[in-house]
Amino acid sequence: MLASTICNDHRQKYPLMTSPLPQSKSSELIDRLNAIIARRDELELRRISNESKELIKTDAPKGHMLLGMIASMKGDTNDCEHHFKVALQLSQDPIIKSNLAKARVRLCDPFGALPLATDIYNHERDNAAALTVALQIAVAAGDIASIDCYRTAWDKLFSNRVSNFGREATLILALPNEVKAAFHSLNTKVWDAMKSKQVVHMGLTVESIPGAPILLTHFVDTAPSVAAEINETIADSLAELENAHHHDITFFVASHERSI
Repeated sequence: MLASTICNDHRQKYPLMTSPLPQSKSSELIDRLNAIIARRDELELRRISNESKELIKTDAPKGHMLLGMIASMKGDTNDCEHHFKVALQLSQDPIIKSNLAKARVRLCDPFGALPLATDIYNHERDNAAALTVALQIAVAAGDIASIDCYRTAWDKLFSNRVSNFGREATLILALPNEVKAAFHSLNTKVWDAMKSKQVVHMGLTVESIPGAPILLTHFVDTAPSVAAEINETIADSLAELENAHHHDITFFVASHERSI
């Protein structure tokens, strides 16, 4: 969930929405969206969509933000960007920017999400939520310089706190220099392969495995057969980059199994 807690389900590493102040209509709708992130309830999604349209009458920025997030859940990039553009024309609320960043990751564009997360963090350097979003999106984008920057900031802000994001960043930063140099381009090819299939990204994990420094697994909301096609594309792309030591990194795309 996009709010203050991080879900332990490895398939949901990226929360859906950041919530505004409690006891507001937008906060209620965000909580309901977060509740169906793992089990797509189409009827509830339609209800939330209708209520978000009504919300535009009293809180247009948040109403459009919600419609943008719903569009991202459906894999509709154009509708998502349209609603967030309107929302940001009406309000520069950091919550809207944060949710746009997460929506772009969901739509397989972490590279378009990272500048937004960076901007939010630069204005709120002591904000734990802003730093968490920036670090997790930097990991998703495979941006080594940003991962290093936010990992250092994380250590300063949370000296005694252990988190998945901190551990994942540490694994990536521990890669040999020649592998780190190739990591971003390799990771970009993986995202391009997922985006070409128009899948909705549900989250990722980074872990150490025998025989390779790291295994990076992407979970996508699609049929297992489509995930298999993406993995074939990835294998072909990475085979072209043997000189970049890609065998030290294993990428895998897995189908996110939903319970309807």
